[in-house]
Amino acid sequence: MVTAGEYILVVVIAIIIVVSVIGCLLTIVAIWTRPALKKPVNIPLASLSCADFIFAIFYSSFWIEHILYPQWEPPAALCWVSGYGAPVLLGVSVSHMLCIALQRYFKICTNSTRLKSTRVIVIMLLFTCKVPTEAFIVGQLLVTLNGALNPIVYGVMNKNIRQGYKHIWDSMLNYIT
Repeated sequence: MVTAGEYILVVVIAIIIVVSVIGCLLTIVAIWTRPALKKPVNIPLASLSCADFIFAIFYSSFWIEHILYPQWEPPAALCWVSGYGAPVLLGVSVSHMLCIALQRYFKICTNSTRLKSTRVIVIMLLFTCKVPTEAFIVGQLLVTLNGALNPIVYGVMNKNIRQGYKHIWDSMLNYIT
């Protein structure tokens, strides 16, 4: 029997999943459709949003299933995909966050303009693949929270992304009405 505390946990996880999915989709669509955001410097942000979106849809939802039905055993293939995919997406998220942090460091501390080059972005992505295996010990809940918080943080901090979000919402409202 499921306790009240477990139901509360399920509701919290469900809210995090919904915020992650909506926020990541908004970020991906804003970067894809806004000319001001179609720059190599936003590649890691779009890729991070894709990884967080996939993680929220495919892996966080299994937590709810496990809490509500702890006796259910998923098929072997699903266990294999989940066991392989979760650490990979965790690594992708951590790597891209490191890449974004490096971009911000070079832009703010060194006032470098070389970040606009695609070659520099590729080198930074390859550099961040050297994340130590200890980083995978970090809980998967933090990745889901990251997926929910990144679109909010970038929407608050970046005027172009904020305008992209507004444009998407306005387009959706015009389509509905």
